[in-house]
Amino acid sequence: MNDDDMFVILHNPTRKELRDNSLDDECRIVKDGKGGYYFASSEWTHEQIENKLKSKNLPYEETIGEFYYYQDNLFATRDDWNTEEEYQEYKNDWYKSLKSMPYIVNNFGNFKAEIFNGEYLTEEIIHAKKSNYDDYMAVVLKNPTRKELRDNGLFHCRIIVDWNDRNTYYFADSYSFIHTEIVEALNHEGISAVETPLFYNYTNNEFILMIGQYTDKEAEEFTKRYEKELRNSPNIVKGFGNFKFDTSYGEV
Repeated sequence: MNDDDMFVILHNPTRKELRDNSLDDECRIVKDGKGGYYFASSEWTHEQIENKLKSKNLPYEETIGEFYYYQDNLFATRDDWNTEEEYQEYKNDWYKSLKSMPYIVNNFGNFKAEIFNGEYLTEEIIHAKKSNYDDYMAVVLKNPTRKELRDNGLFHCRIIVDWNDRNTYYFADSYSFIHTEIVEALNHEGISAVETPLFYNYTNNEFILMIGQYTDKEAEEFTKRYEKELRNSPNIVKGFGNFKFDTSYGEV
Protein backbone atom coordinates (compact mmCIF):
# COMPACT_ATOMS: atom_id res chain seq x y z
CA MET A 1 0.00 0.00 0.00
CA ASN A 2 1.62 3.23 -1.14
CA ASP A 3 -0.24 6.53 -1.46
CA ASP A 4 0.68 10.17 -2.07
CA ASP A 5 2.23 10.38 1.40
CA MET A 6 4.61 7.51 0.59
CA PHE A 7 3.00 5.57 3.40
CA VAL A 8 3.97 1.91 2.88
CA ILE A 9 2.18 -1.05 4.41
CA LEU A 10 3.00 -4.59 3.32
CA HIS A 11 0.53 -7.41 3.85
CA ASN A 12 2.07 -10.79 4.68
CA PRO A 13 5.49 -9.92 3.22
CA THR A 14 8.51 -12.18 3.08
CA ARG A 15 11.74 -11.03 4.72
CA LYS A 16 13.07 -10.28 1.24
CA GLU A 17 10.06 -8.05 0.50
CA LEU A 18 10.61 -6.20 3.78
CA ARG A 19 14.23 -5.54 2.79
CA ASP A 20 13.34 -4.59 -0.78
CA ASN A 21 10.88 -2.01 0.54
CA SER A 22 13.36 -0.59 3.09
CA LEU A 23 11.46 -2.08 6.04
CA ASP A 24 14.56 -3.90 7.28
CA ASP A 25 14.92 -2.06 10.57
CA GLU A 26 12.00 -2.04 12.99
CA CYS A 27 8.42 -2.60 11.79
CA ARG A 28 5.14 -2.01 13.53
CA ILE A 29 2.79 -4.91 12.84
CA VAL A 30 -0.99 -5.25 12.96
CA LYS A 31 -2.89 -8.53 12.79
CA ASP A 32 -5.30 -9.02 9.90
CA GLY A 33 -7.50 -11.38 11.93
CA LYS A 34 -6.78 -14.34 9.66
CA GLY A 35 -3.36 -15.45 10.84
CA GLY A 36 -1.43 -12.79 8.94
CA TYR A 37 0.04 -9.34 9.50
CA TYR A 38 0.40 -5.87 8.03
CA PHE A 39 3.95 -4.46 8.37
CA ALA A 40 4.81 -0.73 8.37
CA SER A 41 7.75 1.48 9.25
CA SER A 42 8.09 1.98 12.99
CA GLU A 43 7.82 5.78 12.65
CA TRP A 44 4.08 5.30 12.13
CA THR A 45 1.92 4.64 15.18
CA HIS A 46 -0.48 1.75 15.42
CA GLU A 47 -3.39 4.17 15.37
CA GLN A 48 -2.20 5.64 12.05
CA ILE A 49 -1.80 2.18 10.55
CA GLU A 50 -5.22 1.10 11.75
CA ASN A 51 -6.83 4.29 10.44
CA LYS A 52 -5.23 3.69 7.04
CA LEU A 53 -6.47 0.09 6.97
CA LYS A 54 -9.93 1.25 8.03
CA SER A 55 -10.01 3.84 5.23
CA LYS A 56 -9.27 1.05 2.72
CA ASN A 57 -11.96 -1.21 4.25
CA LEU A 58 -9.32 -3.79 5.10
CA PRO A 59 -9.77 -6.14 8.10
CA TYR A 60 -7.51 -5.78 11.14
CA GLU A 61 -7.40 -6.41 14.88
CA GLU A 62 -6.83 -3.49 17.24
CA THR A 63 -3.76 -3.99 19.44
CA ILE A 64 -1.79 -1.97 21.99
CA GLY A 65 1.40 -2.44 20.02
CA GLU A 66 3.33 -5.19 18.27
CA PHE A 67 6.71 -4.95 16.53
CA TYR A 68 9.08 -6.91 14.31
CA TYR A 69 12.85 -6.32 14.45
CA TYR A 70 14.34 -7.39 11.13
CA GLN A 71 17.99 -7.60 12.16
CA ASP A 72 17.33 -10.01 15.03
CA ASN A 73 14.35 -11.75 13.41
CA LEU A 74 12.49 -10.87 16.58
CA PHE A 75 8.76 -10.39 17.18
CA ALA A 76 7.90 -8.28 20.21
CA THR A 77 4.81 -7.08 21.99
CA ARG A 78 3.97 -5.46 25.32
CA ASP A 79 2.11 -6.62 28.38
CA ASP A 80 2.11 -6.08 32.13
CA TRP A 81 3.31 -8.41 34.88
CA ASN A 82 4.63 -8.34 38.42
CA THR A 83 6.89 -11.39 38.68
CA GLU A 84 9.44 -13.31 36.64
CA GLU A 85 7.00 -16.24 36.46
CA GLU A 86 4.31 -14.05 34.91
CA TYR A 87 6.84 -12.66 32.44
CA GLN A 88 7.86 -16.15 31.29
CA GLU A 89 4.21 -17.17 30.97
CA TYR A 90 3.35 -14.15 28.80
CA LYS A 91 6.47 -14.69 26.68
CA ASN A 92 5.66 -18.37 26.10
CA ASP A 93 2.06 -17.53 25.16
CA TRP A 94 3.27 -14.90 22.65
CA TYR A 95 5.70 -17.36 21.08
CA LYS A 96 3.04 -20.09 20.86
CA SER A 97 0.63 -17.63 19.25
CA LEU A 98 3.18 -16.83 16.52
CA LYS A 99 4.09 -20.50 16.03
CA SER A 100 0.43 -21.27 15.36
CA MET A 101 0.43 -18.96 12.31
CA PRO A 102 1.56 -20.74 9.10
CA TYR A 103 2.41 -17.41 7.46
CA ILE A 104 4.87 -16.47 10.24
CA VAL A 105 6.48 -19.92 10.41
CA ASN A 106 6.86 -20.22 6.63
CA ASN A 107 8.37 -16.75 6.09
CA PHE A 108 10.37 -16.08 9.25
CA GLY A 109 11.69 -19.53 10.12
CA ASN A 110 13.56 -19.70 13.41
CA PHE A 111 12.29 -16.37 14.74
CA LYS A 112 12.52 -15.15 18.33
CA ALA A 113 9.79 -13.67 20.51
CA GLU A 114 9.92 -11.18 23.37
CA ILE A 115 7.48 -9.30 25.58
CA PHE A 116 8.26 -5.88 27.02
CA ASN A 117 6.41 -4.29 29.89
CA GLY A 118 3.53 -2.02 28.85
CA GLU A 119 3.34 0.25 31.90
CA TYR A 120 4.45 3.86 31.89
CA LEU A 121 7.32 4.78 34.18
CA THR A 122 6.51 5.92 37.67
CA GLU A 123 8.73 6.79 40.61
CA GLU A 124 8.04 3.34 41.99
CA ILE A 125 9.00 1.20 38.98
CA ILE A 126 12.03 2.94 37.46
CA HIS A 127 15.37 1.28 38.21
CA ALA A 128 17.86 3.32 36.25
CA LYS A 129 21.03 1.71 37.55
CA LYS A 130 19.97 -1.81 36.63
CA SER A 131 20.87 -3.10 33.17
CA ASN A 132 18.38 -5.93 32.99
CA TYR A 133 14.74 -6.76 33.71
CA ASP A 134 13.51 -6.30 37.26
CA ASP A 135 10.22 -7.24 38.90
CA TYR A 136 8.36 -4.67 36.79
CA MET A 137 10.44 -5.20 33.63
CA ALA A 138 10.82 -1.44 33.14
CA VAL A 139 14.35 -0.68 31.98
CA VAL A 140 16.44 2.44 31.75
CA LEU A 141 20.12 1.65 31.27
CA LYS A 142 23.02 3.57 32.80
CA ASN A 143 26.11 3.75 30.56
CA PRO A 144 25.13 0.60 28.62
CA THR A 145 27.09 -1.26 25.97
CA ARG A 146 25.53 -2.11 22.62
CA LYS A 147 25.09 -5.70 23.82
CA GLU A 148 23.14 -4.54 26.87
CA LEU A 149 20.88 -2.44 24.65
CA ARG A 150 20.25 -5.43 22.40
CA ASP A 151 19.65 -7.79 25.32
CA ASN A 152 17.06 -5.38 26.74
CA GLY A 153 15.31 -4.64 23.44
CA LEU A 154 16.34 -0.96 23.33
CA PHE A 155 16.92 -0.50 19.60
CA HIS A 156 15.79 3.14 19.44
CA CYS A 157 16.78 5.15 22.51
CA ARG A 158 16.28 8.53 24.04
CA ILE A 159 19.36 9.73 25.92
CA ILE A 160 19.43 11.56 29.24
CA VAL A 161 22.58 12.97 30.83
CA ASP A 162 23.63 13.37 34.45
CA TRP A 163 24.25 17.12 34.81
CA ASN A 164 26.79 16.55 37.60
CA ASP A 165 28.68 13.90 35.64
CA ARG A 166 28.68 14.57 31.90
CA ASN A 167 30.23 11.15 31.36
CA THR A 168 27.10 9.39 32.66
CA TYR A 169 24.31 8.69 30.18
CA TYR A 170 20.94 7.00 30.61
CA PHE A 171 19.32 5.23 27.63
CA ALA A 172 15.58 4.56 27.47
CA ASP A 173 13.14 3.21 24.88
CA SER A 174 12.19 6.20 22.70
CA TYR A 175 8.79 4.74 21.81
CA SER A 176 7.61 3.54 25.18
CA PHE A 177 8.29 6.15 27.79
CA ILE A 178 8.06 9.89 28.02
CA HIS A 179 11.34 11.78 28.44
CA THR A 180 10.01 14.01 31.21
CA GLU A 181 8.75 11.10 33.31
CA ILE A 182 12.15 9.44 33.23
CA VAL A 183 13.94 12.65 34.20
CA GLU A 184 11.53 13.29 37.08
CA ALA A 185 11.97 9.74 38.37
CA LEU A 186 15.77 10.03 38.22
CA ASN A 187 15.66 13.38 39.99
CA HIS A 188 13.52 11.80 42.70
CA GLU A 189 16.38 9.33 43.25
CA GLY A 190 18.79 12.22 43.74
CA ILE A 191 20.28 12.08 40.23
CA SER A 192 20.65 15.45 38.46
CA ALA A 193 19.19 14.17 35.21
CA VAL A 194 18.41 16.50 32.31
CA GLU A 195 16.74 15.90 28.97
CA THR A 196 18.80 16.08 25.80
CA PRO A 197 17.81 16.21 22.12
CA LEU A 198 19.92 13.07 21.59
CA PHE A 199 18.71 9.73 20.26
CA TYR A 200 20.53 6.49 19.51
CA ASN A 201 19.81 4.05 16.66
CA TYR A 202 21.15 0.59 17.46
CA THR A 203 20.94 -0.76 13.90
CA ASN A 204 23.27 1.91 12.49
CA ASN A 205 25.30 2.43 15.69
CA GLU A 206 24.39 6.08 15.24
CA PHE A 207 23.80 8.96 17.64
CA ILE A 208 21.30 11.49 16.29
CA LEU A 209 20.85 15.06 17.48
CA MET A 210 17.36 16.54 17.00
CA ILE A 211 17.95 20.18 16.05
CA GLY A 212 14.67 21.19 14.39
CA GLN A 213 13.73 23.58 17.21
CA TYR A 214 16.95 25.58 17.01
CA THR A 215 18.20 28.37 14.76
CA ASP A 216 20.97 27.51 12.31
CA LYS A 217 23.58 29.08 14.59
CA GLU A 218 22.29 27.26 17.65
CA ALA A 219 22.09 23.99 15.70
CA GLU A 220 25.73 24.31 14.64
CA GLU A 221 26.83 25.02 18.22
CA PHE A 222 24.80 22.14 19.67
CA THR A 223 26.06 19.73 17.02
CA LYS A 224 29.70 20.51 17.76
CA ARG A 225 29.19 20.37 21.51
CA TYR A 226 27.29 17.10 21.69
CA GLU A 227 29.47 15.27 19.18
CA LYS A 228 32.61 16.39 21.03
CA GLU A 229 31.17 15.27 24.38
CA LEU A 230 30.21 11.85 23.03
CA ARG A 231 33.51 11.21 21.29
CA ASN A 232 35.45 12.29 24.40
CA SER A 233 33.33 10.22 26.81
CA PRO A 234 35.16 7.07 28.01
CA ASN A 235 31.83 5.30 28.65
CA ILE A 236 30.48 6.05 25.18
CA VAL A 237 33.72 5.13 23.42
CA LYS A 238 33.95 1.90 25.43
CA GLY A 239 30.32 0.96 24.82
CA PHE A 240 29.89 2.02 21.18
CA GLY A 241 33.32 2.15 19.54
CA ASN A 242 33.48 3.90 16.17
CA PHE A 243 29.90 5.17 16.22
CA LYS A 244 28.32 7.55 13.70
CA PHE A 245 26.91 10.99 14.53
CA ASP A 246 24.25 12.87 12.60
CA THR A 247 21.60 15.55 12.98
CA SER A 248 17.90 15.53 12.15
CA TYR A 249 15.30 18.25 11.65
CA GLY A 250 12.37 15.83 11.63
CA GLU A 251 11.07 12.78 13.44
CA VAL A 252 13.61 10.29 14.76
